[in-house]
Amino acid sequence: MNWTKWNRIRYSIYTPIYNVVKPLFDQARKTSIEQIDLKPQEKVLIVGGGTGLDIPHLPEDIQVVFTDLTPAMVHKAQANHLKHGANITYQVEDGADLSFDDSQFDAVILHLIVAVIPNPSACLNEVDRVLKPGGKIAIMDKFRESAKPGILRRVLNPMVRLLFTDLNRKIEELTPPHWEKTHDVGVVGGRLFRAISYKKS
Repeated sequence: MNWTKWNRIRYSIYTPIYNVVKPLFDQARKTSIEQIDLKPQEKVLIVGGGTGLDIPHLPEDIQVVFTDLTPAMVHKAQANHLKHGANITYQVEDGADLSFDDSQFDAVILHLIVAVIPNPSACLNEVDRVLKPGGKIAIMDKFRESAKPGILRRVLNPMVRLLFTDLNRKIEELTPPHWEKTHDVGVVGGRLFRAISYKKS
């Protein structure tokens, strides 16, 4: 199965109703972004930004490159946030194969994408490539903390992954070894969803 094509199809279908999840994750997005302490004029990449629900939580004095795999999501994000004060560029990108040059960004935001993208290791390696030394990473998603997936996760995951997201990913197995973890807090459902930030050393 071509998961990248399937993701583009299913999120095109989800676009009109995607914002129903906004209230559930608003505070989580805010917490995650605050953890990386964005400074004026920093250049920030959003990977898998969906309909742009992170944008209201961004400071207005930064430069933002907003990306998503699904054109419908990018178009909706752009239409929803034309009046936001931040300097935002919108474009369609595959998070596992970014078109940007090396060391372009001061920070990268990945919210609800690492557990969705077909090849999360490739995505995080691409993030590492385009991030400047000392750059910051904000990740917010669902990750298991146990050494192995529990029975319920193993049973539910095939169907949940097909429709929404992978329940069995462990972030510690995916991140580059030279990323220094700076925060790790539960933000939704206890620690079902975590806001985790890193610094590229």
